[in-house]
Amino acid sequence: MSEQSTRPIEAASADPVAVTLARARAAMAEYGRQIAEQGQPRIDEAVTALAWSIYEPGRARRLAEIAVEVTGIGELESKVIKNQRKTFGTLRDLLRVKSTGIIEELPEKGIVKWAKPAGVVAAITPSTNPSATPVNKAMMAIKGGNAIVIAPPPSAWAASEPAVAGMRAELERIGLPADLVQILPAPVTRDSSNRLMQMADLVVCTGSQVNVRAAYKSGKPALGVGLGNVPVIIDASADLRDAAHKIMLSKTFDHALNALELYADKGDAMLTSIQTTFEATAIVSANSTTSPATGAWSASCRAAARARSTACCRSSSRPWRCSSTAIPRCTAGRAPIRSYQARTAGNSVTSTWCHSCRAIHG
Repeated sequence: MSEQSTRPIEAASADPVAVTLARARAAMAEYGRQIAEQGQPRIDEAVTALAWSIYEPGRARRLAEIAVEVTGIGELESKVIKNQRKTFGTLRDLLRVKSTGIIEELPEKGIVKWAKPAGVVAAITPSTNPSATPVNKAMMAIKGGNAIVIAPPPSAWAASEPAVAGMRAELERIGLPADLVQILPAPVTRDSSNRLMQMADLVVCTGSQVNVRAAYKSGKPALGVGLGNVPVIIDASADLRDAAHKIMLSKTFDHALNALELYADKGDAMLTSIQTTFEATAIVSANSTTSPATGAWSASCRAAARARSTACCRSSSRPWRCSSTAIPRCTAGRAPIRSYQARTAGNSVTSTWCHSCRAIHG
């Protein structure tokens, strides 16, 4: 961007949010001009460049190291995998579709669909994925011909900034304005994030329920997703050991230690069979009951779950405490031992599972 075109932006406002958005709109105008000249190939080139900014093996590892060091959340090797596989999957899906000009014609209905950019996207990103989420959101925004501004939480800004810097460098390398992808200047506050959402054209939010609700209250079109735990439905005909192993991998990936609740609607025989197999393979927490209505956690379980929120996704190398009591560690001294309890009518069995050693203790 030339000095002449930059000056009006700087003079427009001393507000960093307004300045950031003005730069995004100017970059988007130049991007639109190039799309008009070169079409879909230019968009896909830009999307691929953003993907490479985090997929390249050296960068994938370095950004994972920074993420774990800055936030204290997650596990290094898991984040390296996430930086690459998540990005590659997103790229695969995005390159399969057209996103500019005429994208569909329905002559029998007299309808022609044109793809049109939404504008500047405000992206609220979480501390749990300070690298992969910003890059993948940016890829989606750029695919639609938009610009994007990333707003990470204050605790993750120093981890998200290198990811954004990498994307900006890749955009400049292929001759596109770096300001198509920006990060909200530090210090990021709730007020600045809310102002960004209110002034942008579209909001995409991944994070806490507070942030998701703020996105929906911004007055702009918003897509939000908060905390969740993916349901797993296991049929009696399934290979239970294989299912248990895959669920274990899912529940322990990136230190995301979650509970698995087992519900049965066909009687205790099926439930007991599944429970026994899961316990034998030392997998995940089960609060097994015959119906969701009678499967509420006890008060002590709920209290423990609330207390554990301060240690969510954190490595054992960063000591943490639950209810003022030190969490036991495995004999190797590397990871907290989790106690998992499975219940059926008149029966209660407690097992322990060490995430690091992936073995039973006690």
